[in-house]
Amino acid sequence: MKIEEELLFGYQVKEDLLLNFCFKKEKDKFIKTYEIMNGDFELIISIKKGKLVPKMIDKNYGDEYSLFTNEYATGEFVGKLKDEYRNIILEIRNKCYRKSLFLDAQAERVAKYIKDNYDDEPEFP
Repeated sequence: MKIEEELLFGYQVKEDLLLNFCFKKEKDKFIKTYEIMNGDFELIISIKKGKLVPKMIDKNYGDEYSLFTNEYATGEFVGKLKDEYRNIILEIRNKCYRKSLFLDAQAERVAKYIKDNYDDEPEFP
């Protein structure tokens, strides 16, 4: 399982909060760029329809660096990249996501419909 899938499992993005957290809306997605590893790498986070897609660029060479998403990649260097990436995802989750009531998207839509139309919340006795 990818880092972002693991950390965001059971959470739903709140798009209005993305704009408050300095994401820019471009067409149908939200984008934010981070400088990491003392500016040697650029991490571009895109969120489209609730799905987070990372892209890392090695600024020294201009190439995409993909090992940070490979769960089998090990070593001190890639470990530091993964740690920084994990911390950024956690920060985004804490600021722009909410815990889902249900794991099933259909159940979430039904709960939202009930909330919007009847102003009633689910109960979990």
